[in-house]
Amino acid sequence: MWYGVGCLGMIIFGSISLLGISNDSKFVFWFGVVGFAIFNFGALILGEVRKRRFAEDMDGVMDMTLNRTSQFAASQEFRSVDLESMIAIDETKQQVCFMYNTHDNQGVELSRTLSKFNYETKIFHYEDILQSEIIIDGVTHTKTSRSSQVGGAMIGSLVGGNVGAIIGGLSALQTSQTHVRSIQLQVVVNDPQRSFYRINFALFEQPVAKNSSSFIIANDKATHWHNLLSYLIKTVDQQEQTTLIESRKEEEKIFPHSSVADELLKLSDLLEKKLISIEEYNHLKNKLLN
Repeated sequence: MWYGVGCLGMIIFGSISLLGISNDSKFVFWFGVVGFAIFNFGALILGEVRKRRFAEDMDGVMDMTLNRTSQFAASQEFRSVDLESMIAIDETKQQVCFMYNTHDNQGVELSRTLSKFNYETKIFHYEDILQSEIIIDGVTHTKTSRSSQVGGAMIGSLVGGNVGAIIGGLSALQTSQTHVRSIQLQVVVNDPQRSFYRINFALFEQPVAKNSSSFIIANDKATHWHNLLSYLIKTVDQQEQTTLIESRKEEEKIFPHSSVADELLKLSDLLEKKLISIEEYNHLKNKLLN
């Protein structure tokens, strides 16, 4: 309402200024200019207030959505600067929750009349987090991926399913930017239906320098979450490697002479086909058994 009043005021005082010019009246002209400036400034302030209040309302909706998520207690969380997504972690249950907006507000200014929000959540266990990367202006800055046989197979199956988003950004070596406009965290998950989630840590209206405080703060937050996900990715990899090694040890205990038995069968076959003599057979057999 007040934003509309501000616009109306600018129109009225702009018309007064034009009237002053046409009548060669400096007083009327400057009265219109001052009035126009006041209403213009007021409209901008009121617009920002409306935007902030709407952001606070949507922040509350995200709170309710996360609280309704069954049996998930967030120990850490981050909400994207555009309110389009959220990442949260339950360190007790070893789960990661992603919240995302089912509507696409890309290119739309945050507005109660123009923006649309409908949040949904998806929970993944640590072992289903396959890759984490920081993307700055569409270029991959750093990346951590599952390297174990199981994790690598999962990523391979997603790539095989033509999930192009897993490719992420370009190589970090292909850019030498000193100013940036966006910082994103992209997380690849074990889900063929929705294989990745992106969380915006910074969306600057104008490019900012990499040594500016606004960039450093946003980049530090993105780095914290990337490091957190990298740690759990590497931990799962180590656990799977340990499990694989223990499994092989158990197999060796159950079948300690399986390879010797195979060689004895081969020797028996050679003897039966008269390709070796009985003396050679006995010699080689004793060598295998001793």
